[in-house]
Amino acid sequence: VLMSSILSDPNPGVRLRSLELLSQYKVDELLSNACLKVLLEDDNEAVRMGALGILSKSPSPKIIPALQVVSMMDKNEFIRNHSLEILEEMEEIQAGEKIESLQ
Repeated sequence: VLMSSILSDPNPGVRLRSLELLSQYKVDELLSNACLKVLLEDDNEAVRMGALGILSKSPSPKIIPALQVVSMMDKNEFIRNHSLEILEEMEEIQAGEKIESLQ
């Protein structure tokens, strides 16, 4: 029900509250995909920020293309900057993992 609400409820307050409740769960592929769709398509900035918050809890390489688009194209400067920060953090983690594997 919550997943359906974030994707289709016409009331942004309901979508935002659903995201707040979903943020308490472990991010699985289904939740990640739903949040990506919200991040890329929802008109409400607060709802997009909520989706980005969930995605930032468990970043995976799969979200990189969406974050790249959002970091350049989102109407909201905070969302663009936060997307860029997540991308930079992911790059640092990947660089650290590469260094560890070389040692």
